[in-house]
Amino acid sequence: MIPEAEVVLICARASLTPERQTRLRAVLARPLDWPRLIGLAERHALLPLVSHHLRASFGLTLPAWVRDELHTRARGIVGRNLMMASELIRVVRRLESSGIPALPYKGPALALTAYGSLGLRSFHDLDLLIPRRNVREATRLMLADGYRSVYGLTPAQETAYLRSQCEYIVERDDVRVELHWAIVPRYFCWSFDLDRLWERAAPTVLAGATLRTLSVEDLLLVLCAHGSKHCWDRLEWIASFAEVVHRNPTMGWSDVRGAATRAGASRMLAVSLGLVRDLMGVDLPAPAREHVDRDPAARALAREIGRRLVSGDLGALDRQQEVRFHLHARERVRDRIRYALRLGTTQTLGDWDLVGLPGGTDGLYRVIRPVRLLKKFGARAITRSLHALSGASRAPDGDPGRRG
Repeated sequence: MIPEAEVVLICARASLTPERQTRLRAVLARPLDWPRLIGLAERHALLPLVSHHLRASFGLTLPAWVRDELHTRARGIVGRNLMMASELIRVVRRLESSGIPALPYKGPALALTAYGSLGLRSFHDLDLLIPRRNVREATRLMLADGYRSVYGLTPAQETAYLRSQCEYIVERDDVRVELHWAIVPRYFCWSFDLDRLWERAAPTVLAGATLRTLSVEDLLLVLCAHGSKHCWDRLEWIASFAEVVHRNPTMGWSDVRGAATRAGASRMLAVSLGLVRDLMGVDLPAPAREHVDRDPAARALAREIGRRLVSGDLGALDRQQEVRFHLHARERVRDRIRYALRLGTTQTLGDWDLVGLPGGTDGLYRVIRPVRLLKKFGARAITRSLHALSGASRAPDGDPGRRG
């Protein structure tokens, strides 16, 4: 592990134990590439935590320009977060006044749940869960408020998009709002019981306003699904997941494990918990430890994710690597097959941007998409992914996204 990555990893917690402070002091005594360290902190959305711990405990030993740079960037994030929290409250109230219920999650709500402070988490958009039946009306209200859609879709494309995806994104000035009617896209094959999410929603206080948000059990599974979809490519996703686990020792683990198993996401949960234990060094409750220990393939995947994250690599995974990880992270063959079929046939913005079909011929996109994927990734890459459909349960002790 490079020292710059170790500093970022140690700081990826709301508070540091004396042992971690001692280790951090030892690493800081070594020569460090500070621009690289700050770049890693930004890449992994951990600059607020890195700034907080370094300036609070080691401020006098930092180079002056580093101390000033961290202070300036962290202060900018705090100001933006306060503005985003205020806008979140306004948007929720606006929707609710029109009879549209809305549950904020991630963003400011997660900052408070995970870290207890709006200033310790970096986020760039506002995520709201709304009922599917209200999506078009919610979008209309947001557009009337001065937001604009990030899409340029025909009516037929919009209908297909709403059927297959999980969010509709609107922007205004420097604020992006994601209106979710599902947690993940249909192709990802993780079906949440949305009625149960709404029933279990709990009140929370954000900037003096009482809002409803997800229960901690549901939040943990939502974070698991989000991190798995993106292959846990940011340390902050693991850090916030770890803090939710750490701060809720009485969490209903039987509910969490049961819901993950029913969804075919038991391995994804095990990978997530493996990262919390082995990479973040968090002691897991007995049910969570058992869930990790019984799945060797999940532990192998978690180790490979961890190795990549602490390597100092600033690049993101490419699409082939993501697909192969998704296949290895599934414990059931039928889910891997469904994922591959849906991924290969679900229309996307890229398909619509590539070629515009006249009205009444949108069904041809189901033919165009496989051809586009073949051209983009090549037959060899697709063949390797297809082989993983039957062999993903035996995850190799190597990066599933980097083989070949």
